[in-house]
Amino acid sequence: MASPHPSSPQDFVTFPLRTLNPTTKRIVTLLATGNHTQSQTARIVGVSRQYVAQVVKKFLDLGLLKPSPRTADKNKWFEASSSLRHVLESGAFENLYSCRVPHVRVKYCYIVDAPLVLDSNSPSQTFYIKSWNPRGGPRHKFIVPGSIGIAIDVHPGCIIAYPVAGQNILVETIEDGDLRAKVAIHDAVHAWAKKQGLFGRHITLSDPTLTCNHAPKRQLRRT
Repeated sequence: MASPHPSSPQDFVTFPLRTLNPTTKRIVTLLATGNHTQSQTARIVGVSRQYVAQVVKKFLDLGLLKPSPRTADKNKWFEASSSLRHVLESGAFENLYSCRVPHVRVKYCYIVDAPLVLDSNSPSQTFYIKSWNPRGGPRHKFIVPGSIGIAIDVHPGCIIAYPVAGQNILVETIEDGDLRAKVAIHDAVHAWAKKQGLFGRHITLSDPTLTCNHAPKRQLRRT
């Protein structure tokens, strides 16, 4: 009978992975990319941040995850150890696929009490890109980086937010990709409003309206 305990360095890695439920496997996979904080991972997977924190502690203790150099005071990112990365690249989690981020566009109406701050050099995670002046008033573009980078086009009285083109994500289904894109848009828009607030601009946002959700035939590709 095979021993239930790891007996070699490779077994030490695969042993905890074999015992994981699908939810925990997905958490580990997302964290190991180095592109998701604990809060983002919890929101994507649909569990509490406390649950993700327990998974993080377990894998830090096992030496399978390590803090990323990106880690700041409030936001913590992680990286896979070389052993865990090898297991992930070998296809241990075969139910995860790579696909393009879907083309989702969401509209918010907004009210602001002062002109927006357009500063490409501000110490912020929301970046001002450019402005243009068509009929109807000036427009401004911001980019909010993250696991899914989001573009925000600011029009007079409303904003349109959507994923930056050409990005790939790990998903289980196409529907999962749509949900993740909408969550990323929500987080990015509120992060943008919060950063404007740091410059003394108070922004009130309406409830979001989905204006476009093109879901062309997309190939799911095993990672």
